[in-house]
Amino acid sequence: MTSPYNGTINEIVAYNGDLTDSQVQQMEGYLAWKWNLKASLPTTHPYYFTNPNVPMISKRPVVWHDGFDQTTLTYSGSNVTGWSDKSGNTRNSTTATSAITYDSTGRGLVFNGTNNATGYLTTANSSALYKNTAYTIFLVEKKNSTAAGYIYGMAGTTETNALLQIGYTYRDWE
Repeated sequence: MTSPYNGTINEIVAYNGDLTDSQVQQMEGYLAWKWNLKASLPTTHPYYFTNPNVPMISKRPVVWHDGFDQTTLTYSGSNVTGWSDKSGNTRNSTTATSAITYDSTGRGLVFNGTNNATGYLTTANSSALYKNTAYTIFLVEKKNSTAAGYIYGMAGTTETNALLQIGYTYRDWE
């Protein structure tokens, strides 16, 4: 997928392996309260009425990009060129484009959807991150367009070395 993404990424948290239902609900609750998305939770959700008040579950994430923490960003002028990983695993993301800026009001990285070649994030030290393993990813984002677009990850060149890509596509799967 090489189309540019048009939208805002607020947070990416990834875990190796499956999470328990309770861990998933805790992360959903934490992110919903943090990003003022509580109304998107069903009223039967255990954290609809109560803020879990914990930044992370007991399991350590393998990647954590937090748009609320502007100190994790690297700039070239007003353009974002890097996003530091808060998990402690140094899986920092970079981009070689002027198509990504920071919205200090919405607290997220804004992708303007104009650069096919480099308008997305790539992650260092990710060659073994998602390969041959189950993973759970939480992504807080707001898409501004119905167009397909590549957001995050690394692309392999063959089926045997293809790595995780997060984005949108037009392809209809049968």
